[in-house]
Amino acid sequence: RFAPELMVVNTTNLDICHSDFSQYIGFLHKADYGVGWLWNQIQSHPVLKDDTIMICIPEHGRNLDSNNLTDGNGLRAYDHTGDANSRRLFSLIVGPPDKVVQGQSLGTQFNPVGESIDIVPTIAHILGFLDEVPGYLLPGRALEEA
Repeated sequence: RFAPELMVVNTTNLDICHSDFSQYIGFLHKADYGVGWLWNQIQSHPVLKDDTIMICIPEHGRNLDSNNLTDGNGLRAYDHTGDANSRRLFSLIVGPPDKVVQGQSLGTQFNPVGESIDIVPTIAHILGFLDEVPGYLLPGRALEEA
């Protein structure tokens, strides 16, 4: 049966925050449902349930201040042009207790623990091959508390 070693799901069409924030929020709700559905499927699979790590991250954050576009509901749109907030993003990391710390939430809106540059080293750490990658290839730091 279906039991991949690695699977990547890319949801690039969600990134419409630049011009229609209401539609963006709707897409986020659908993505949230999809992530929950996928995790439930993994947990019901006899091979995958105790041997799968799922990592969900956006490709970038959003600027702290909105741009000049307003959608049909009066909500302002946001870009990602490189300000400090656009490098901050969330991540959801779930998996078996021997690989992923359980039941914790790190950082807040006002006290972040890392930036987007730290995601790849963190994934390499969780999957156990960080020490095999030359440091200059991964300029961020592994968030080992994840």
